[in-house]
Amino acid sequence: MKKAVKLTIPPQYTDRLKAAAKAEGVSAAVIVERAIRKSMKRRDENG
Repeated sequence: MKKAVKLTIPPQYTDRLKAAAKAEGVSAAVIVERAIRKSMKRRDENG
């Protein structure tokens, strides 16, 4: 089950995030989720 997490995103990134979401036709939450997953994977690889 997915758990909702509130993230505070700095204002300088919100426009970029919205633009990326619009370009891909997905919601901003999907972009954020993908970024988190990618950073977690990187962290696992680096030990």
